[in-house]
Amino acid sequence: MSDRLAQAKVVWWNSSLMYDLCPHCETIHRHRFDGNYTTKKLRVSRCHRIDISGRYEIRFPFNEVSKEADYEIDTERALFVASGEDPTDYFLEIESDARLPRMIKAIKSRRRWSEAIEEDNKLVCEKRFAASQAGGGALHFPSFL
Repeated sequence: MSDRLAQAKVVWWNSSLMYDLCPHCETIHRHRFDGNYTTKKLRVSRCHRIDISGRYEIRFPFNEVSKEADYEIDTERALFVASGEDPTDYFLEIESDARLPRMIKAIKSRRRWSEAIEEDNKLVCEKRFAASQAGGGALHFPSFL
């Protein structure tokens, strides 16, 4: 038996979470991320297979020899995504799930800049929803904007 741990590729991540492809069950696992890329990340798989130890080492898509990184930025989900990976299907499955990171929910609930209009030297954002129109009207941005 080898002492070498299985390697799990990080497929996408943000400042607080990382999603890796488990080398044991080949599904996506989510772990907390402290923002430190230099320390070794060891995790225990939660896929509960008896025939494996469940431990693995997480590897980011960085080439340690050439010092190059192989990732893209998904601006829609605020994620770093390893080249060749696509988080769309994963997030479609859990989009209504409470496990969706709070940051993504907060981003999706923000009003678009294109909704803002200038009114009496202040920027306001018209509410486009019937329920909010009944309650008042406009959301005012801070005066320094």
